Amino acid sequence: MSDTFIVTATTDDGGSFRGFIKVLPSNSIMQVMAFETKVYNREIDMYTTMFDQLHSVRQNAGLTEEDLPLDVPSVFYVFLDEKVRGGSDGMGTCVLMEDLSVAGYRMANKYEGCDDNHVRVSLQSLANYHALSIAGLKKWKDENGKLNFPGPLNFLRQKVIAQTFTMDQILLWLSVYPAMIKEGGRDDLAEWTELLLKNLDDHWIFGTLENMGPLDCVLHGDFWCNNMLFKYEDDKPTHLKMLDFQISHIGHPLYDILYFLYSSTVADVRQQHMNTWLAFYFNSLTTALKKLNAGIADYTFEDFMVDYKKRSIMHMFYGFGIMKMILDTNTVSGLENHNEEVKNQSPTEIEKPVATEVDEKDAGLSDEVMDSFMSATQKACDPEVIKRIILLADEVKNFLHHD
Repeated sequence: MSDTFIVTATTDDGGSFRGFIKVLPSNSIMQVMAFETKVYNREIDMYTTMFDQLHSVRQNAGLTEEDLPLDVPSVFYVFLDEKVRGGSDGMGTCVLMEDLSVAGYRMANKYEGCDDNHVRVSLQSLANYHALSIAGLKKWKDENGKLNFPGPLNFLRQKVIAQTFTMDQILLWLSVYPAMIKEGGRDDLAEWTELLLKNLDDHWIFGTLENMGPLDCVLHGDFWCNNMLFKYEDDKPTHLKMLDFQISHIGHPLYDILYFLYSSTVADVRQQHMNTWLAFYFNSLTTALKKLNAGIADYTFEDFMVDYKKRSIMHMFYGFGIMKMILDTNTVSGLENHNEEVKNQSPTEIEKPVATEVDEKDAGLSDEVMDSFMSATQKACDPEVIKRIILLADEVKNFLHHD
């Protein structure tokens, strides 16, 4: 939910500087969503406070960056330009970080999906990050298990946008997928997904500060392949940096894992590697926790797989939405067309814009923005994306019904 640019500048000592700057999106829908959901507030808090806390957790365990890497970019400057009625328009908000392309980092191909090598590098970095936050949360709990965050981390008590949608809004967002699946020739899967939507309360599991059990951690929240940059040796990924911590929140690690695997890998690759990936992540996590003296004695890989099964349906639907947003050209054009329509409106036509100020701490999207977003994105879907959605639905159904 941002626009990005490479910037160069001359330093005071006559040297040169090249950085990567994120600013608010130019697209009108995404811009208002950014204001209403305060994603930049959260990302800036992650870069300026959370990662410092995780470095302290690692240091207190006697570990170095080499022992347990935290794979995030260096951030040089942040500015949060709060939107004020009758004052600032908020558009000065920005985050300036290192330009990782200079060191050879680049994105994977989101259309091809990540192969086994990319997935293992990703899951290793994710496990290290999760382990550091698990150790931190354990440190910040009192003897009764109540979290007492260091003051600057209290932003984590606030819900992110996905946790504030009503079930009616979620159902509205998901209601298009059975028809898409039917359009793709799978009436059986369309019927199955319609049945799931009728009982969605049974499958929609959101993490809270109280219900995540021993693996509660600070999630990335939007962990898919375009929010990570890979470094390569001999055309194989060896390192990565995680980007875009705009919806980080407390939850179970499987939220990030399934968000990534269902959106950023293709079905035939998952079919070959899914169980070994989950085992690899779990072993990486437990190894990192032992290094941090924060091992989890009462949670096994079998428990982890039970949680995986419980969360598969929710994340399948998430996968549908993410694939439509990031892979479907109709969705991209819908957002751009809406943006052009807003630009072409006369001042009187836009005299009463959609709400951009939200007073409630945990408020979600306004109805106006929700309606605009839905109308711009719920267009006919690319047949190739429908195929990926069908394959994911088939995979999850077979997994859940396998004895």
